[in-house]
Amino acid sequence: MTNNTSLYLPSDYRTNPPASADSDGTPYWERGLSHNDIRYQVPVYRLAARRAKELAPRLVMDIGCGSGDKLNEFFARATRRVVGVDQESAISLARSRFGSIDWLAGDLGSAEFWAELAGHQPDLVICADVIEHLVDPVGLLERLHALIGDGRLILSTPDRARLDSDPLGPPGNPRHIREWTADELSTLLEASGFEIVARHHLLPRRYSRTLAELRRVLGRARRGMPVPDRRSCQVHELRRK
Repeated sequence: MTNNTSLYLPSDYRTNPPASADSDGTPYWERGLSHNDIRYQVPVYRLAARRAKELAPRLVMDIGCGSGDKLNEFFARATRRVVGVDQESAISLARSRFGSIDWLAGDLGSAEFWAELAGHQPDLVICADVIEHLVDPVGLLERLHALIGDGRLILSTPDRARLDSDPLGPPGNPRHIREWTADELSTLLEASGFEIVARHHLLPRRYSRTLAELRRVLGRARRGMPVPDRRSCQVHELRRK
């Protein structure tokens, strides 16, 4: 496995073991789509939609699209062609719900699968909260670098410096292998051949006026945690150098 130093993490940073939702039979939406998928990364997709309006891409590709709700909400009617990519459990769900989008299931560790994706020649690629799940993040970045060509990549992941967890890990989410601070990730991205067009911190999820949301806020307040959540979602807009 790639060592911490080469990933621009502290040398004594502690990681979690890899955990696949498909292999353990518990996809991340087992507690309900609205709780575990739909409300997360919404600000990232909203930002990506604004960029799509400016750039007018021929094809938008979402690497790690999950249930497909956000891709459908922000892109299905606004872009000429949209392709969602994820593991089989997610794509089966997305395909059954949103027929107007092209869905591709595959292994992001497979060179053959990435060659298939490259054949679509996307102009705008979204990779929202994927890199923290992968054993080989450098391999992901190399493949994304090749995939985008002259286009744009929008990549997001939690900012470790803004989370309520040990700064030396392991991540509080057991399905996250590792998490970066914004400066650490910027260094890794530049070392991987990307130019950083812009960097943002966004709210990690969509907030709603519901009783469940009120209970979450009160629960955080009782535990002395920041209300609302700290701005823990870092987003990098990238192109190739």
